Amino acid sequence: MNLQQLHYFQKITECQQYTLAAQELHVTQAALSYAISNLEKELNVKLFDRKGKQTLLAECGKAYLACVRDALQALDRGDGQPGIWRLLPRPSSSCLTWNP
Repeated sequence: MNLQQLHYFQKITECQQYTLAAQELHVTQAALSYAISNLEKELNVKLFDRKGKQTLLAECGKAYLACVRDALQALDRGDGQPGIWRLLPRPSSSCLTWNP
């Protein structure tokens, strides 16, 4: 996972649409979809439920969003150190847990 994927994920949650998020991020919808698809594969979880044009957070996506917000806010404040912010799969539920 990379920082760009985290920003993309957060923007999709704000917009609730891939098309609108892609426009606001100034990327193609295909590039955005590809990045999120790779993130979901890497994490081995489904982050979004897609219903028509609307994109809603899946249960694991809700847990992941809290982690992403905390990590991005820490980086914005400048108090993150390399390697300290990690998002790890929770083996028992396939969802994510925050490990500062």
